[in-house]
Amino acid sequence: RSDCNGILNSEEEIHLVQKVHELIRDQLAGKISEASRISQLEKLIEQQFGDTGSFDFGDDEEGRKIFNGKGGCFDCHMGVDFTGDEFKNIGLYNARTLADEGRGKITGNPADKGKFKVPGLRNVAVTAPYMHNGMFATLEQVIDYYNHPGSVVPDAIGRDTLVHDLGLSEKEKKQLLSFLESLTDRRFLKTR
Repeated sequence: RSDCNGILNSEEEIHLVQKVHELIRDQLAGKISEASRISQLEKLIEQQFGDTGSFDFGDDEEGRKIFNGKGGCFDCHMGVDFTGDEFKNIGLYNARTLADEGRGKITGNPADKGKFKVPGLRNVAVTAPYMHNGMFATLEQVIDYYNHPGSVVPDAIGRDTLVHDLGLSEKEKKQLLSFLESLTDRRFLKTR
């Protein structure tokens, strides 16, 4: 913890510098993403300079691995803002109860029915409700949907083949949620 002038004592300073170097080394080695490194650095700074919480980066990192691997999230949510700027049909169109044609209404191309722009995931934990129609109130519901999309919309039309049952365990879903929450830039949150 820093003293009243905000200056670190030597032991704390050494630990902080070592942790920063470790995070940079892990990013350069491909062990963590840039977003994860930035998030962890922000947490480390908050911890050192005024936030009394202690942080365990394990779930964020395991969640990142799920995001990039088993979860398949990175196939659509990539880059610094976690969007490919593409239009995808994620299975929330059935022409009856979910009748918004999305991009298909604009282009007139039947292959575009049910396609919507892939949103960026920066600050996703604070941008509820989710999906183009706001049908999910929480990120947990979004993760549950992607884990078993056919159980939510069994009669989806034109769902992209990238969207399929993932078979995530409850632990993996929590780890993925932790990673998504780590994409929040707390500096831009309004205090009430």
